[in-house]
Amino acid sequence: MFESSTAELAWSALVLFLLLGLLAFLLQKSRSRNEDDSSRPHDLLTWSRETFARGTLSDDEYKTIKTKLGDELREPKFESKDGDQSG
Repeated sequence: MFESSTAELAWSALVLFLLLGLLAFLLQKSRSRNEDDSSRPHDLLTWSRETFARGTLSDDEYKTIKTKLGDELREPKFESKDGDQSG
């Protein structure tokens, strides 16, 4: 009987360890995705500036992109406790 409860305890600890590892992995993946989303407008603005400098974008195209991405960068997005975003 003692061996059976020890084996059950070991399996339970293993399962708990694996679940905690999975939770940590998912949280890290979620955080990195949020960081990627926040830097996207800045990266796109940099890309469009470089593309315009090379002559690939017209003046009108560059101004349109710059205006739209600039608005996104100026508007801070805050999340409420409900998860709703307001700007």
